[in-house]
Amino acid sequence: MIAASIFDIQLTGQCGPMFRHTLDQLFKHVQSTQRSNVAIGIEGSEAEIQVSNRFCERIQQGPPFVNILDQHPEVRRKDGSIDHLSTLMYMVNYLQEYGRVEQDDIGRFPFYASYQKRFDVVSKALVLYHFKKFLAQYELGKWIDQPSRLFVSHDNDGLFRSFKQDGKFALSKGRLDWLLRIVFSEAIRKPRWFNMDRIMDINDEYDLKSTFFWLVEQGDVELESRRLRNSDYAIDDPRIQRQMKKIEARGFEQGLHKSISSYGFDEEIALLPFACQANRNHFLRLQIPEHFQEMEDAGLKLDFSLGFAEEFGLRNNYALPYQPYDLNHGQASSVLYVPLMIMDTTNWTYKQHSIEEFRIKALSLIEEHEQNAVISILWHNKYFTDMKFEGYLQVYRSILDLCRERGIAGVSQQELLNQYTR
Repeated sequence: MIAASIFDIQLTGQCGPMFRHTLDQLFKHVQSTQRSNVAIGIEGSEAEIQVSNRFCERIQQGPPFVNILDQHPEVRRKDGSIDHLSTLMYMVNYLQEYGRVEQDDIGRFPFYASYQKRFDVVSKALVLYHFKKFLAQYELGKWIDQPSRLFVSHDNDGLFRSFKQDGKFALSKGRLDWLLRIVFSEAIRKPRWFNMDRIMDINDEYDLKSTFFWLVEQGDVELESRRLRNSDYAIDDPRIQRQMKKIEARGFEQGLHKSISSYGFDEEIALLPFACQANRNHFLRLQIPEHFQEMEDAGLKLDFSLGFAEEFGLRNNYALPYQPYDLNHGQASSVLYVPLMIMDTTNWTYKQHSIEEFRIKALSLIEEHEQNAVISILWHNKYFTDMKFEGYLQVYRSILDLCRERGIAGVSQQELLNQYTR
């Protein structure tokens, strides 16, 4: 392995530290080279590696940066040649989201405004592609391919809504047998969506220890254009507390599911009855780069929020965990961000593929990233039930079957920290 110290980075302003940090992150996965003191400067300089002057000027001007990849899916120099290094800098550090030219109706950066949508590249590991091209172009060593790992998680949004939602669905289908099952589950105080034990049993079949994310805030929240719901359970309910202890006793992991309420991370973490180092934002609702500083201030170590709600794939076109550079504060993040690749709600709410189409899409994405990825899967507790969500459990099992077949083993929160933090 080599370090980015082999480079003499001659870029001014924010570009210098950002390039230094990003190269330091990526070169951890590169075989050693005999080269040293390789200069990186702007076009027209005497540096061996010359990056786009226009790109560096745009960074110095400040956000928004959403249109830097406007005409092409990569940064180009004045002579039209591809600047692989500036391209991966832009992608891996989520720079397109700075300034948020557009937002969806709940305040998220929308997929339709992204360069991934514009160039149809959301599933591609373009950061690694451009980095390998950069290494080869300047004979800087070789990337060490690594087997992919699997991180599975479950957001516990609603535990007691089955009676209403599944019951309404059963009536709409004229299935009185389903309705009787729902009523019986409620009568014996085993709501169908309160199913963490079943989820753990299924995951144990695959030797997989997943993470459960918990909301600590209840009730509806009024946004400018919509009303959204937090949890339907109280975090201090004895049933919830007992369930958390069972999850811990069985070797599974837990984390905070940051609510859409106005409470801060510190306030919500304080309500959890377990030591917490990981987070995922409810509805994936966040704003970059503000989210980076919020996570820093909270002292959290891991975040699993960075995916597009509306589309499967990679929000920064890099399939491995990464600590981005925060241009707003001029510092590298100490928090490790694990990209979210596949979420059940993406299909249910947005894509609305058939079960078979969904299964094929999910499996093809995994096959595309058999190497050099942490394949992060989010499966909510309600999608482990039948009736309304018929077929989703089968898709989930198909994903785990394929991962087992291809040797893609599970990875824990601590293993991610040990391997990918500076």
